[in-house]
Amino acid sequence: MSKLTLMLDDTGKSFEVRRGDIITIQLKENRTTPYRWKLKSDTETHILPLQDSRYSLPKEPKFGEDGVLTLTFKAISVGTASIQLKHWCEWEGESSVSDRFDVSISVVD
Repeated sequence: MSKLTLMLDDTGKSFEVRRGDIITIQLKENRTTPYRWKLKSDTETHILPLQDSRYSLPKEPKFGEDGVLTLTFKAISVGTASIQLKHWCEWEGESSVSDRFDVSISVVD
């Protein structure tokens, strides 16, 4: 089992992993604003189910400093899945989207 860590710079790319591998996505998020990363609800959970979602701040955070949202997925079935997120203010709708993250993951034996 290996681990693949992705960041915002990886958006638009495709990756190949093996069944059992762990995929971690780390995205900056500032919880002092109303903007949050939101995972698209139709991610192929039978191929890449979300295992964990955590938000963390630096060890000695300063007011207004970015933290990191870490999403962890596990490749459990052979196939191809897309992981898509948008950074937005949910109650303001689609016009508030400030960034997007989108990768394609192929799971092989």
